[in-house]
Amino acid sequence: AFEPPAEGRSKVVLIGDSITESWRGTQQGLKVRRAKGVPEVLRTTLASRWPSPTVLAISGDQTQHVLWRLKNGELPQEMASEAHVV
Repeated sequence: AFEPPAEGRSKVVLIGDSITESWRGTQQGLKVRRAKGVPEVLRTTLASRWPSPTVLAISGDQTQHVLWRLKNGELPQEMASEAHVV
């Protein structure tokens, strides 16, 4: 469930394809060697400014699919009003 960010903190939602999913260290939801070390890069870069970024990504996804899901409610309204979507 979505939790509003703490006072003075910003939430970031990262939406995309396999490149974005690799920030979780996965491909199609499974841990893969190809993404080894990528979650640490996320923690030392974006997450150092915006703790606990939410990664909503699917390997093989396409722009039109992402846009359709966003338009049709994949991102809860509470999260959309509180988060920066990248």
